Amino acid sequence: MDLSLSGFKIEIMGSLKHKANDRFWLHLPLVAFGIHDLASIDLRAEVKWVDHDHSRIGGVFVDLDPNSKEIIERILLSISKKSNQKL
Repeated sequence: MDLSLSGFKIEIMGSLKHKANDRFWLHLPLVAFGIHDLASIDLRAEVKWVDHDHSRIGGVFVDLDPNSKEIIERILLSISKKSNQKL
């Protein structure tokens, strides 16, 4: 999964059921990102593209509130710290 405040890219295990313009809830458990004050976050997402050859979809988040933006920023910070530790 690639994640930013602008959107996402997800590799799907199994068959792709979404198509462009589909909307769905993306459920992200947060403990894997070192965030322990919340169990998870649910983000409303809209599919913008589908890559059937590589079983990937990408798109944007819909109606992100300030709290959701803050949590995404915390996830990105956590990923950045983990990447720097590997170097």
